[in-house]
Amino acid sequence: MKKLTILCGFISIMNVACAQQMQKTPNKRAEHRTLLLQKQLSLNKEQARKVKVIMLEQAVRIDSLKANRQAEKRNRRLTKRQIIAQTDGRMEKILSADQEATYLKWKELKRQNTVEMENRRTNHR
Repeated sequence: MKKLTILCGFISIMNVACAQQMQKTPNKRAEHRTLLLQKQLSLNKEQARKVKVIMLEQAVRIDSLKANRQAEKRNRRLTKRQIIAQTDGRMEKILSADQEATYLKWKELKRQNTVEMENRRTNHR
């Protein structure tokens, strides 16, 4: 019984530690997204620097939006979409035509994956 209690305590501590690790800072998310886009789009150093600034601004704005729990969920969702649209507009100015086409394909694939995950969740309930 004592071993079981210790094991349950250990598992609880590990769950808390993992949850804290999953909450990345805006800077970490921007770095991760920049590295991902740098690989996907073959960005040069100057483009990568500009993309990181844009992604950091987006991450900070979305974080502050998530923190504002007083706003209505629908309004938060619409504001998030506006932030992402502004980010896409700024990205267009940085990317070449080929890079932009690849970026749009990547975003569409990401959107499709999100829809599939949502469908799986609703089908399993």
